[in-house]
Amino acid sequence: MKPRSINIFLLDGDPNGIRVAQISMSTIQAIAFRRNQLRRVREAFPEIERPGVYILIGADEDAQDRQLAYIGESEGVGARITTRMRPVAMPKASGPTRSC
Repeated sequence: MKPRSINIFLLDGDPNGIRVAQISMSTIQAIAFRRNQLRRVREAFPEIERPGVYILIGADEDAQDRQLAYIGESEGVGARITTRMRPVAMPKASGPTRSC
């Protein structure tokens, strides 16, 4: 494997805000943001409406000191995350779980 660079763009200049990571010379892109930033992400990054994989992270209702991750895929990630982010509990795991 040859060396590569990962570029991280801070939309507001805040490392805790909306972050976009890209691998140089690749179409791979990751966008990290908080639930309340979804609308802004959908406006700023139309590519979120394309097919992709997403990870939702939230508190474990049974153990508040743990977090659970839900991994999904969709033909339209932005719309799917919007549906998933309605105020509901994190889905129960269907198999073994690991703490994040």
